[in-house]
Amino acid sequence: MSNTNRVLSVEAFQDYCDAMSGTSFQGQINIRYGDLVRLFGKPLSGDDYKTQAEWLLRFHDYDADRYIDVTIYDWKVGVPYCGEEHGIPATAVTTWHVGGRSKDVLYVLQDWLAMTNFHSLVA
Repeated sequence: MSNTNRVLSVEAFQDYCDAMSGTSFQGQINIRYGDLVRLFGKPLSGDDYKTQAEWLLRFHDYDADRYIDVTIYDWKVGVPYCGEEHGIPATAVTTWHVGGRSKDVLYVLQDWLAMTNFHSLVA
């Protein structure tokens, strides 16, 4: 359940780390690439096959005194996977996969977007 009154901070990892191992698909978010860059900085390049862009994030939920690891990534929609004719460049992707260890990652991300006044859809 979302709680837009919670106090959150976020750290974006600039390289791959063990902290993100064990995360899996939890849902999707509709947001523009440029908005993700403004919020979290440049993405990692993914595996350049199934993913072109990926953000590895760690949210600190001060109210619950816990850390929540979140990944945001495109999945099997890019040019490397779908080819030139059907693939979408990362900068044009608007539906992103959200990964984590539980559905809580969707609520945390939704709360963060509300706090930053980004009006995106988390599904």
